[in-house]
Amino acid sequence: MNYKCSFSNRFVQNLGTALFLAWSFASATLHAQAPAFAWAKQPQGPGIASASAAATDASGNIYVTGYVSTTNVTFGTITLTNSGASDVFLLKYDPAGNVVWARQAGGNGFTGLSLCLDGSGNIFVAGYFTAGNTSFGSSTLTNTIGTHCFVMKYDSSGNPVWATQSSGNGNEFGKKVTSDVMGNVYLTGEFTGTNCTFGANTFDTSQNSPFGSDVFVAKYDQQGNLLWAKRAGGQSDDHAGGVGVDAAGNCYIAGTFSGLTMNIENISLNSAGYYDNIFLAKYNDQGNLLWAKGAGGTGFDWGNALAVDSTGISYITGVLGSSVATFNTITITNRGLNDMFVAKYDNAGNILWATNSGGTGYDGAFDIALDSAENAYVLGEFRSPVSIFGNTTLRNSSGNEQMFVAKFDKDGSPIWAQQTTGGGSVAGPTGIAVDSQGNTYTVGFFETNAVFGNTSLATGDYTMFVAKLNGPPLLKISVAAGQLVLSWPTYQTGFIPEGASGLDANATWTPLTNSVSIMGDQNVVTNEISITSKFYRLWKH
Repeated sequence: MNYKCSFSNRFVQNLGTALFLAWSFASATLHAQAPAFAWAKQPQGPGIASASAAATDASGNIYVTGYVSTTNVTFGTITLTNSGASDVFLLKYDPAGNVVWARQAGGNGFTGLSLCLDGSGNIFVAGYFTAGNTSFGSSTLTNTIGTHCFVMKYDSSGNPVWATQSSGNGNEFGKKVTSDVMGNVYLTGEFTGTNCTFGANTFDTSQNSPFGSDVFVAKYDQQGNLLWAKRAGGQSDDHAGGVGVDAAGNCYIAGTFSGLTMNIENISLNSAGYYDNIFLAKYNDQGNLLWAKGAGGTGFDWGNALAVDSTGISYITGVLGSSVATFNTITITNRGLNDMFVAKYDNAGNILWATNSGGTGYDGAFDIALDSAENAYVLGEFRSPVSIFGNTTLRNSSGNEQMFVAKFDKDGSPIWAQQTTGGGSVAGPTGIAVDSQGNTYTVGFFETNAVFGNTSLATGDYTMFVAKLNGPPLLKISVAAGQLVLSWPTYQTGFIPEGASGLDANATWTPLTNSVSIMGDQNVVTNEISITSKFYRLWKH
């Protein structure tokens, strides 16, 4: 099969009068070939753990949080011993999937739901805990009633720095966390009860939804001091789905509201029916509401995740349960019982596009990440026998949930989609992250077994997974001893280096005849400097 040219990296070097250009090609006609799974990992032994979220750093390391609920759970060569009903964990993997270090915190009923990194490599973990007192760095978390949310800060080596929490007579859940360029931290979640407290701010669900939950968003400085907190809600259950921040410090939240209306400060959003609809809201850096938007139809539509770029462009993903859903001026039609959707808004809250994919059964999305080119990577599950993403068809004959990862370009067109297989259930794909090289990482949990490309995972009950999909091959070119040296990662298989004298439509690309050698983690080819070959590429047939 031939693949149409689509470069992922460029390297230009002048040597006398010669100009050498390296490209990496891995795209099929119209849509790219789905990347392969590089590896998939799970804990060793019988211990039970569940992963909730993932993030990457500038070096391609992966950080994962979640919880452990059995006495001992082993990650790589490191065993964590649970100190209560459940402990929150923080794991660091290198790009090859090796566990670098593992940390835990808790005492009784701690769960990590989200994490992020700031520009200095500090790590923030958010979640909730149900009881007891726990020391963390310079802080102590205390709970005597209900469930409270927390944010924990670790330094880049995984050492505890500080922790902060909510309090009240009900339940508060920290669902999603992010940070800005100044190291400030933004937390969103939901709460019940008549006394939910963040610093000097006390919220009461009875103001709007006496029998349901409301949404909160809070901003903290780098030392964990509360700067501001806001609430939003309607007559029924309202749920937080995501939080994001732009370069100017504006904060965005998205989620789901039930009932006829949702009140966000002085703006009321009206539902298309009485069931669940989607919301998106923007606050400035001082916590003042700038705008709020609603979307959905007469069925159950959920805003499960949010990603925001530096300019304030927002991407929402989730589940479309209505037969027809409206995003301002755009209407999309459900293909089955549930579809996944992605919607893109500008920084003024105007809808730019909305699209959905899926099949005839239950399909939905749970997380989203962006790369530097504004491509959106969406993680979800599908039970449909056939689920369609553009020109890519995913198939599921197991009758159970399978995970999908789909990439959309900045205009909403599907580029590729990949999936798990096997007879088990990947019922909990929960987090996705993309590194600077275009590698994609997914986390979650599975039951019985799951197959990630050539890697099979198995468990007696259920447990977590971490999986990596390869990014496009990175072709590098250098000059040594008067020869060109071309190199690319060894895990990128099936590519052939070719050279040409030009880039016009009639250019002739010729495979390099020199043999490929392996040096460390790189495929390496040396080639004579030639005026007939000024351009080089990797080509996959």
